[in-house]
Amino acid sequence: MRMIRRAIAALWTTAAVAVALRAVGGVPVERQSGGWRPLEGPDLT
Repeated sequence: MRMIRRAIAALWTTAAVAVALRAVGGVPVERQSGGWRPLEGPDLT
């Protein structure tokens, strides 16, 4: 029973840290534009 309580406490702690980090934010990541582009070359037919 003690192990289950510790596991639940660890999950709650992890969730709380994740929520806190998400609320505070952080370094914004720029969106990447573009996507797939066709490869060209003599051996890529």
